[in-house]
Amino acid sequence: MLRLAEGQPDLERVRTVDAHDASELTKTEQRQKEPTEEVIGTALAAGDAAVWVIAQGLERAAKGRWWRRSRDSLGAYAEATIGRSAVYGHQLREKRRSP
Repeated sequence: MLRLAEGQPDLERVRTVDAHDASELTKTEQRQKEPTEEVIGTALAAGDAAVWVIAQGLERAAKGRWWRRSRDSLGAYAEATIGRSAVYGHQLREKRRSP
C-alpha cells in the first residue's frame, strides 16, 4: 500500500492554487491529477477489501463470543483487537451484511 503512494506526484511539485481560482487545469496539473486519482481509487478498493475482511473476523468473534474469558463484551474485544470503538466494529459488521 505504501508503494502505491509513490505513484503520486511529489507534493512539492503540485502548484498551490487560490481557493477562488476556477481556471482550467494546466497540462501539468492534468498529468498530476490522473495518476493521483488512480492511486486514490486503488487505495479505496484496497481499504474496502480490508474493511470487509475485518468485518468477517468480527462476525466470527461475535458468533463464537471469543472474548468471553478475556473481555467483558464484544465492544471491549473489538477495541483491544482492532483499536477502534465498539460502534466502529458494529458498523463494520453491518456493512459486511449489506451488498
